[in-house]
Amino acid sequence: MATNYELPEEINEKRVRTLGRQVEMQTWQRSEAEKAFSIKLQLWEIAEQERFGKVNRVFLRNSRGALVFWGTRRPSSLDEAVRWRENVKEFCPSIPCVLVTDNVAKEPLQWIGPGKIFESEVALDEFCKDHGFVDHFEIKSRDWESGEKSVFGQAVNCLLVEIFKNQRSG
Repeated sequence: MATNYELPEEINEKRVRTLGRQVEMQTWQRSEAEKAFSIKLQLWEIAEQERFGKVNRVFLRNSRGALVFWGTRRPSSLDEAVRWRENVKEFCPSIPCVLVTDNVAKEPLQWIGPGKIFESEVALDEFCKDHGFVDHFEIKSRDWESGEKSVFGQAVNCLLVEIFKNQRSG
């Protein structure tokens, strides 16, 4: 099930730090053997809004999935990602979440291996399973603007597949 989309480049230039700002909205058409249907995807940036904990319910209302980011340059942000996942579970217990690692830098950090944040890919997989993330992706460069072939696009596709699975079974 391929999804074709392109995120406009102006997203990055027009970013304004506001509470729960809508970043992008797209409509996807999915066709399967039995029927075709569409979904509207809204991407919201709510990073670093922990101090507004009481409005998390508003952010998450009617959500069908979430991408949760953390950065390798600040390992404590992994704990914050887990807290976000817990918030999502609290308000929307059945929606899928994908963990996305932001490792964008001239020299990306090696964060998987002996003595690193995760000892192995298996340890990362277990972490995701233990905390309710359906999958994980690592962004090493600003490739998220290039559509579905980018790592960001793959993370969105993964999330959409899980959302559509939930729709069919729900």
